[in-house]
This record gives sequence, C-alpha cells and structure tokens, in this order.
Amino acid sequence: MLDYQQVERAVVFHAQAQDGVPALGNGLLMEELAGHPRLLPSWVVMPHWTGEMPEPDALVAAMLARGVRVARLHPGAAGHGFSLEPWCAGPLLEALAAHRIPVILDFMLFRRADPDWRLILDLCGRYPALPLVLTGAGIGRASRTFYALCRLCPNLHIELSRYTPFRGVEALCRMMGATRLLYGSGLRWWRPALL
Repeated sequence: MLDYQQVERAVVFHAQAQDGVPALGNGLLMEELAGHPRLLPSWVVMPHWTGEMPEPDALVAAMLARGVRVARLHPGAAGHGFSLEPWCAGPLLEALAAHRIPVILDFMLFRRADPDWRLILDLCGRYPALPLVLTGAGIGRASRTFYALCRLCPNLHIELSRYTPFRGVEALCRMMGATRLLYGSGLRWWRPALL
C-alpha cells in the first residue's frame, strides 16, 4: 500500500491504543512493527494521574528509548476521558514539548460542528515548542476560523486526509506554507482512492 500511494514512510498507531487500553496497544504496536522500518510508531498517551501511564518524564524517556518520536492524544468524553486543560494534561504536554515531540490531536473526537478553537489556541500559545498536528479535520466552512488560528500559531500543523474545501490545500499553502501540511491517508477510517 505504501508503494502504491507513493509514501516513503508512515506514522502509525495501534487501534487497541485508541479504542481500548493505550499502554497495551502501544506495546502491541511495538511488537507488530518489528521488521517494518517504513512504519514509524506513534504512541497514544494520556495524563498519568490514574496510574495507567507512567509519569510524564518517565513516559517520554520510554518513548525515546523505543524510537517513538510522535504522540497521539484522544481527550474528552469521546476519547479517553481527560481534559487538555493545564491542571490535567499540563505535565504531560510540558514533557512532550521539552523534547519537541509532535502531538497528533484528533479533531474527530470533538464530535461537533467546530472543535474548541479557544482550546487549540491556548495549547499552541502555552506550549510554543510543542508541534501540534490536527488530524481528521473536516473543516470545510470553518476554514475562515482555521486560517486566522494558523496565523497566530506557528507550531500548528494540519494532516490533510479530511480537509476537503475546494482548492483548500492550495489556499493553505499560500497562506501558511506547505511545511505545516502533512499528508495523511486516514487509513482505518478511510480507504485511499484507487486510481
């Protein structure tokens, strides 16, 4: 599939890490990626308060030791049930930012017409060294808000699998440059078009 889609490498996560127990899914991912150097692991992480994850510094050390350079967050009621506010996720986000580990934040988990733009603005401003990647962004008409947000947040990136406005990618490139755009297939939820 990677060759067919002309993709050199892909950042992947385990479904069990999103839909079940993140620590278990992260472990399964590492086992299943053995011998697949083109597939780069990303761990689904969450705050440590319940003991389901190590404390942030230990978690980041474990990630780096295993070659994991990308984290995924699934906050809120539709995800793993935690807040991205500083009093909850702050220690985790600070540890990830200290190592400039990109954090993929799934838009689809907001399950409403618009994501919490104020929260995304706050995250980008509070953790300017943290590369934040929005994925699953079916933004459409919300581009009017998203463009303004991008101008204020140089650490904000977007994965394009669900970004569908007519000539929207061209407009994003003109406005913020192509280096903040990431190709994504949306695999697991979306099937890449077969040409």
